[in-house]
Amino acid sequence: MTIPQQLNDIFKHKQRSYKMVLILALTEEGLENSTSLNLIADRFRQHFIDRENKGLPVDNPPTYMGDSWKSLTEGQLRTVIQNPVNAMQTIVEMNPTNNSISFKPEIAELLTPELIAELRQYALQELDSYYTSEATPHQDSKEFSIRGYFQQVMDSYILAKRESIKQHPMDQHVRKTIPHELEKLDFIQAPLTVEGSAGKGNWATVPWIAIMDSRITSTTQKGQYLVYLFSEDMGALYLSFAQGVTEPMQQHGKKKAYLFFEQIVIQIRSLLPLEGTRQDRDIFLTTSPLGEAYQAGTVAYYKYESGNLPSDEQLRADLENMVENYRLFVERRGALTAETPPPQKPTFKVTMAYLHYIQGVMYHLSNHPRIPIPIQDLLDPANRSTIFKSGESIKNPEDRLRVFCKVLQDFSLITLASDQITLSPQGETYCNHFQENHWTFDPEQIRILRTIVADEDVNNELVQVIRLAIDLTKELNTFNSAEFQNRFIEAMGTTDWEEITKESRSRFMLNWLQELEVVQKSTEGLYRYREEEPTMPLDDHLPVQELVRRIEAYILGRGFTYPPHLLENFYLSLKTKPFVILAGISGTGKTKLVQLFAEAVGATEKNGQFQLIPVRPDWSDPSDMIGYTDLSHQFRPGPLTSVLLEASHPDNRTKSYFICLDEMNLARVEHYFSDLLSLLETQRWEKGSIVTDAVVKQDQLKAMGRSDLPLNGDLHIPDNVYLIGTVNMDETTHPFSKKVLDRANTLEFNYINLNRFPESTGEGPRKAIAVSNAFLRSEYLHLQDAYGAHAELIREVTVRLVQVNDILEEVHAHIGFRVRDAVSFYMIYNATYGLMSQDEAFDCQLLQKILPRLQGSSQSVKQVLVELYLLSVNRPRQNMAALVEDASDLYKPWRRGAEPPQTKYPQSARKLAYMLRRFEEDGFTSFWLS
Repeated sequence: MTIPQQLNDIFKHKQRSYKMVLILALTEEGLENSTSLNLIADRFRQHFIDRENKGLPVDNPPTYMGDSWKSLTEGQLRTVIQNPVNAMQTIVEMNPTNNSISFKPEIAELLTPELIAELRQYALQELDSYYTSEATPHQDSKEFSIRGYFQQVMDSYILAKRESIKQHPMDQHVRKTIPHELEKLDFIQAPLTVEGSAGKGNWATVPWIAIMDSRITSTTQKGQYLVYLFSEDMGALYLSFAQGVTEPMQQHGKKKAYLFFEQIVIQIRSLLPLEGTRQDRDIFLTTSPLGEAYQAGTVAYYKYESGNLPSDEQLRADLENMVENYRLFVERRGALTAETPPPQKPTFKVTMAYLHYIQGVMYHLSNHPRIPIPIQDLLDPANRSTIFKSGESIKNPEDRLRVFCKVLQDFSLITLASDQITLSPQGETYCNHFQENHWTFDPEQIRILRTIVADEDVNNELVQVIRLAIDLTKELNTFNSAEFQNRFIEAMGTTDWEEITKESRSRFMLNWLQELEVVQKSTEGLYRYREEEPTMPLDDHLPVQELVRRIEAYILGRGFTYPPHLLENFYLSLKTKPFVILAGISGTGKTKLVQLFAEAVGATEKNGQFQLIPVRPDWSDPSDMIGYTDLSHQFRPGPLTSVLLEASHPDNRTKSYFICLDEMNLARVEHYFSDLLSLLETQRWEKGSIVTDAVVKQDQLKAMGRSDLPLNGDLHIPDNVYLIGTVNMDETTHPFSKKVLDRANTLEFNYINLNRFPESTGEGPRKAIAVSNAFLRSEYLHLQDAYGAHAELIREVTVRLVQVNDILEEVHAHIGFRVRDAVSFYMIYNATYGLMSQDEAFDCQLLQKILPRLQGSSQSVKQVLVELYLLSVNRPRQNMAALVEDASDLYKPWRRGAEPPQTKYPQSARKLAYMLRRFEEDGFTSFWLS
């Protein structure tokens, strides 16, 4: 048998051994039915490790990733494998959705056992030939190759963007490695400096490496410099003699700045030889306005295509030519005569009252990704109910549509050419996050919009004026609409506008800032600037659902397992209220859950962000936790105060602090914890943070006699502190009052499966993830905060709670507004992050916020339990008298060995069945009986 033509030349062009090794990994015995990318990556890595162990020659990993195959992370391995996949894209494909890699279906059909053996032999022969050749790349001993370094970026950058930029090898490669190596070239000497960037906090659309003369500029935002620019699709690399476009466009506006760039380009070209360079505007970097600005500012350039980069010698010669022209420019720049135009202030000209009006266009386009849509198609009456919020009654539909499109284009979500609308790559990402009601912004969509506004590379007039408005609201902090209008109109330089126009545009901008969650409006009509939390340093690009999954993977890697949805429930409970109770029999892993969850997000006892405080039976007042003033009038802080002081320090405000009160009910909670419970009820927004009334007064803090106190005033409970109490449910402990239960979610640990064992993931120990406190901090304190965006869900939740309350009133155990609000917040967070179904989430709240309130020995209590059980299993209220007399038919299906019935709220139904059985057996029941 001979190898088919499709496979015959796959190793024809070899720069490294990666292609042969990948084929060997894909055809390994036993892998015929497995295409797991993780498994193939392990086989791929192991091949090189085996050769190293045998002392055989071996290709090193890409230079920017390090010297050892053993040290490569899972993400780095995927990046390496992407290169041979790209080279063999006619026969091999990767599927990031299900984390797989495989031969293409038409190739897989040909792979009989005989052909697989022949293909493996072919790969081994080519591998042997590669390693025995006289000029193999593995012998390069890490010498700098301009060509190799640039090709690594073009091969791997797009894949790298799927991961966090923080400490990513690709970021290090662009920002440090390549600039450092270029600075070693003999023709790049002071005052020339080299600087690279792949983005700040988020990946750049166009990564760059710039060479600047400090006499001209020290930033790529202004002046003239040389720069390597990688196109967004990584298909081309440009070495350009360029101008900084950011600051001129911010100061003078696009039109005047472009005229200025063109004057400079003409004059520089007349001053310099620029031999061998291209001097046109045929540069394509990105579809965003940034690409057009680069075109306008480019004096001359070389273009190189991916996969066809010239030799190192040619690249070096081109760069040396550009550097020589740059040197001449520095000497001759005094001949430039172009005058800098006067600064132009951005103006808000958009006649659109609400930003969410753009949602209709984006929702329609989401059904047609990457397909240009004529504007006339969007104006079709059949589409108006989707595209325009007012539907058929919209006035001047084409004018309004063009306003929406201009806004979307300025936000870089679409491209508009010849009346054809196309989603940009960023727009496609935006469209992945529509809620069921497409007129409502999803939190991820808001994050994308705010990221675009903050992106220094986006500098159209609309984005500039939004930034201006944000700066004003930050400065004003708390203000009314008139105060904002006066400052906003003055800052734009439009005081000559008519009063009605001033008022309307200012109001429109405030509406936009509300929808972007920059400001929040109170019931009194005042606006408050909302301090933006720093993004999650490591995983800011990941949704909450993925972060929770990674926390679960970390805990699993530590050898601990918990029931399904417990971690999602724990996270939502902390997010809803920073006080959670974990209840259950001893030894079920309550304390360990707190410790492991904290560790998973970077909070440990070693760094001071996790504190275990064992509760003593003799605690009788708050001083045991908060502290006291001794006879010498010096304040002695308790363990809680020490943590609050640390968490309140300005340098720590983005970190999360966890306090675990172990065996919380060994003492009476109301005696030692009641002050803190009351303080939690005083939470309020202040300068973008959540604060409470004082825990410790300023004069007490000063009496501590320390010089390093981080506070200038009283000590509050900051919004980055989370209190978790563990509770053993037995006869040695004290019960909780409704005051405590109303203020916490109570998670129960009573159903134990001893057959759960530590699992091996096959991936080694998981590392903790670094997240900002924004991941856990509450977003709502009062129902008014959430009602505008989530009115429909809040009403649905309230309908369910009213059903429950009607039952609870029989025994005066019904809930108030505090519980209603907390349950609503929990359900909103769950719906926003997609962690559980609505029924699963409400089941948790019924179990955690309602059932702990129930106990007693009266028939009324029993009737309430029966009615709640019927509600949980979604059965009508029939034969109530008989069931109250004998409830055994309700709890028998839940006994040991029986198959649990299908129910609407299974956790609550199971607990209610247990409580009913205890009532009939003991004449008394309680949630807290174990």
